Amino acid sequence: MSGWTLKFPLALGQTVTSDWNTDLTQGSNTITAAHTSHNATIAPGASITLGYLAAHTGDSSPPPRFTLNGDACAVGR
Repeated sequence: MSGWTLKFPLALGQTVTSDWNTDLTQGSNTITAAHTSHNATIAPGASITLGYLAAHTGDSSPPPRFTLNGDACAVGR
């Protein structure tokens, strides 16, 4: 995959305070995390690690869904 964007919603009141390995923007409760220059291409069968720290004012539930380049991703719990 060459170039990617991951999107996911956070519960209202949650804010990402720190991230790594993504170019992150937060609008309302939707996070858009795009590749950075060093991880723009992911080889078949390979993976990358992303990380986020979030602050919250109550609800600390994890994101209920993710999309990668507009396609739904499985969410394991």
